[in-house]
Amino acid sequence: MDAEELVTAEALWMAARARTYGCIPLLVAVGAGARHFNPLHHCVELVRHASFGWDPGADLLHLLALLVFAFVTWRVAAYAMQKKLVT
Repeated sequence: MDAEELVTAEALWMAARARTYGCIPLLVAVGAGARHFNPLHHCVELVRHASFGWDPGADLLHLLALLVFAFVTWRVAAYAMQKKLVT
């Protein structure tokens, strides 16, 4: 059982005990899935693996995610600046 499963199970248990359904488990599930879109998460994972041992498959995916993020932000910035240019 990893931390994500533990947090989700704990949130579901607290929601069941408080008799509130829907909101808390949904927020936990969305929050757990949102980390894959956060570039800081990928940087932290790369630093962690550099410190405690490499995992080539996972590290390659984290590096790829950072490169995709850099490319997308570069294109968005170039598009925004292109609209501001005076021709």
